[in-house]
Amino acid sequence: HFRGVQNHQVVGAGIGHDLVGFLDENWSEPLVMNDRYQADANTYQRGSATWPFQNLTDGLHRFTVRAWDTYNNPSQASVDFLVLSREQLKLGAVRLFPNPSPGWTHWQVEHNAAGDSLQVDWTVSDASGRAVWAHQWIGLATTSVLQAPDWDGSAPNGVPLPNGWYFAKVRVQRPKDGQLVHQVDRLILLRP
Repeated sequence: HFRGVQNHQVVGAGIGHDLVGFLDENWSEPLVMNDRYQADANTYQRGSATWPFQNLTDGLHRFTVRAWDTYNNPSQASVDFLVLSREQLKLGAVRLFPNPSPGWTHWQVEHNAAGDSLQVDWTVSDASGRAVWAHQWIGLATTSVLQAPDWDGSAPNGVPLPNGWYFAKVRVQRPKDGQLVHQVDRLILLRP
């Protein structure tokens, strides 16, 4: 937003008096914003201009805007902003094996966030929705496959659970951007 006592000059009437922006203090590549200026309603003293940045690298950036008023007085201000990639967090194949389970199960899930810090919640629930086993892992995902500790088909008190249908839910959150994904699969417990 621009604000001033005099009218802003955005027609480029003087040499070098365009409304310009500079990304990361790259003074040799001005972004001429004259056509992007929009005066606020019922005033000549305020307005705004935008610039659509694309493909910026992750990290801290600075955008500086220089404006001139109709009396040839320059004004300059900067804003610092942070760019973070927001690649969508996704889960791939979820593997529960063996399934049907004779009492123990390996559990793996593929994801696209290798190299990121993640929080992973693994839960097995019975048909009524009651959690019968849970495990949480927080750390750096060094590969594209997460693996839960093997589940032995027992309740938290160590008592073997009865044969039947169970629901295996994995919930993955990436703390740096808050993205959260989950997937639920069925697991059959079938002890010999």
